[in-house]
Amino acid sequence: MVTTNPHRSGSRPTRSGFYPYYHTSQDTSEKLAYPELTRLTAGLAETFAALALEGLDNERKASCGYSDAKR
Repeated sequence: MVTTNPHRSGSRPTRSGFYPYYHTSQDTSEKLAYPELTRLTAGLAETFAALALEGLDNERKASCGYSDAKR
């Protein structure tokens, strides 16, 4: 869901909701949620590693529209 804050001129939509510091001088690193970013990055790395080692099974290939998937 993309949202904006109608009460702030020049606000930018974000996928996670309104972030008032987006691309301003107040958009600094101490406002980042490092624990959440760490968990997200670790989860993505685990997912990509599993895909690299195992690939997609035929059911997932079929649901993604792969033409070589056997049903």
